[in-house]
This record gives sequence, structure tokens and C-alpha cells, in this order.
Amino acid sequence: MILYKNSSTASQCTIFPRLPPAKIQQKVIVKTNVYALEITDRTVYRYDVHIEACSGKPHTANATKVDLCRGKQDPYRAKKCMLLIDMALRRYRQLNEFAYAYDFSSTLFTNQPLDLKEVSEITISSSNVQELQQIFGSNVRISIHISECREYARSFQTTDFNSSITPNLLAQDHSLRQFYEILTNQHGLRSGLYFSFGYGRLYQEKNNIKLKSGVKILAGADKSVRFVEGNQTTGLVPALVLDEKKTPFFNEESLMDFAAELYTPGIPNPSIPNLDRRKFQDFIHRTEPIIKGLRLLRSNNTKTFTANGLSKQPVMYLRNGRMPPLTEAYKRLGINIRPDLPAVVIKSRSGIGFFPFEILYVTPNQKVPDSKLRSDQRLTVMK
Repeated sequence: MILYKNSSTASQCTIFPRLPPAKIQQKVIVKTNVYALEITDRTVYRYDVHIEACSGKPHTANATKVDLCRGKQDPYRAKKCMLLIDMALRRYRQLNEFAYAYDFSSTLFTNQPLDLKEVSEITISSSNVQELQQIFGSNVRISIHISECREYARSFQTTDFNSSITPNLLAQDHSLRQFYEILTNQHGLRSGLYFSFGYGRLYQEKNNIKLKSGVKILAGADKSVRFVEGNQTTGLVPALVLDEKKTPFFNEESLMDFAAELYTPGIPNPSIPNLDRRKFQDFIHRTEPIIKGLRLLRSNNTKTFTANGLSKQPVMYLRNGRMPPLTEAYKRLGINIRPDLPAVVIKSRSGIGFFPFEILYVTPNQKVPDSKLRSDQRLTVMK
């Protein structure tokens, strides 16, 4: 068939006849990132968890309380909570067989109801447990409170999917979905093979690609649980949905090594040369934009802080308050620090403090903001 346009200059358009329907049917293999879960119907019990660490004498002005389940960023918080809940329930599990899933924060699921008379409030002193003393230091009193869930249903069935997908958003119960999210995290996080970053993202601890300037790329997955239609027999089923992720993180290393990589990128075994006045300013120019906002850790201390920048003068001219100069103060502690380097600045309500590079470490699991990535690093992440 040939058609002509209605115009002063005729042009033809050929329309080919429609092909007959295909008669050949062939099975194909489709790869998917959706994995249906096989579920046995059971009752699950949900509890609220609150963990608090108190240093100093309780009920005095010197006492300091820290909520381990929420609050300031702490890269070790999940491991602390996991260890404490394991200790709290260890004795109870010796007398009562049960399994539990924990989100390493404020939610605990069990397959048997807990006797709250036994576990509602447990107090542990860090001085009595060597493992806790290494994490918290001495004379820290830790209180663990376990109570029935207040916000959501206290118990539910593992196959009650309809309550999770009702069109009425106000009537939806997220307990079941959250339970499967937490349950599918347990092995990876407890084994230490993965760590959690953000909601539903897991990254491998050791499998990484080293880049220049203190950055590495970690492989992981964006993980979620959805309810999908199964076959006619199963109906609705929960499914695990996985999407591969590649994300840049800062290296977990001493700040001296980290700064050396920033200042001399691409050089094997880099080190910071002696800094005269010109090199000092160049060092500040190259390293401060990356170090500012970085979460750091002091040696022999589990408390972290965020760097507010670098000092405008070398360490040899700095002191904290009325204390001796930094070089002299740390020499008394048996720590030799370089006088030509700047110090890390930390600002607080009590004033400004200076810390030398030699006692600081970059805390783990810190994602690199896009603004701190070089163009070649962005390309590597996108590949």
C-alpha cells in the first residue's frame, strides 16, 4: 500500500502489511532481583529496648548519661547494643529456649513471650566485664530496659500479610515488614561480614576497591522486603528485593596516614614532609576541605567527635587553655608530636580545643560526600 501526502510536493509513504501472529513459543530464563521467602506461620512477640550508659556517681552533678539507642552519631553503637543485649539475654536463654532478632537499637523480636520479671531491667558494670571495659572504660554503669511494645502490636503472625498492605495508610501495621527486614539482616551483621549504613543498606566489610586520597569503594546492596503476588496456592508472599550498590567510604586509618594520602596522592607509602611556612599553607589548602566535617576518634577512647577544621598555626605555637604548649603537654604523656603540623580544631560550648594528628584516627563507615569526591573518583564509582 502506498499513501501520498496532501501537499504541493507529493511524497510517498510505504506501509508494510501486518505480520501474522507468531506460532513459536519458547521458554526463556529471566533474571530477577526479587526473591520470594518461604514462611511458616508462627507468633512473633515485639518488645521495646532502652539502653543507657552512666559514667560517674549516679544522681550527682558529675554523672553523665548516654542513650545508646539514639542520639549523636556513633560508628560503634550497633556493636555495643548487640553485645549488651546478648549479655542481658544469655542467662535467660540458658533456662528458656527461644530465638530473637534485634535491630541493634530499640526493637527486639522473639518467638516466645519473655518473662519480664526476669529481663525487664538488667544492670551491668563495665568494671566487671573485660570486654565492656575495653569498649566503655572503667566504672560505667549500663542499664538495659526491655518492655512490651507501646506503639505497635505486641504480637503478630508471620503470615498475616493483609495487615501490612491495606489501602488505608493509617491502618497499616509495619511490624511484619520491619520484622522481615531485621530478620534478613541478622546473619550478615552478627557475623561481621557486613555493616549497615542508612536504612536497608548493607556493605561488605572487607571486599573493597582502594582509590587515592584515603577513599575506598565498598560493594553492597540496597535491601528491602515487599509483599508480592505468588501463585494461586500461596497468594501474597513476602519477597526480598536486592539492588547492587557501590559507595565510596573514607579509609579507617590513622589521621597521619590519611593526611599523607591527601597531601601526596598516588605515591606508594606516602608521608608528610617537613612543613615550612609555604608548605604549611599548602598543606592546609589541600587537606582541610576533606578533614573538616570528618568524624574522628582519639586513641584509647571510644568517644568520637567531628573536626571543625585545622589550626592556622603549627602545633608548636598552640596550647589548650592554661595548659602547657601542646608539644610539652604530650611529651609528658610519652607522646612525641610534630611541631610543624597543624592541629585539628574542635569547637564546643566550653571553647576551642586542639588535638595533634598523632593521636587521632578516622572512624569507620563514613560515606564520602559527593562534594569531597574528585572527578576521577566519581567516574570509578559510576562504572
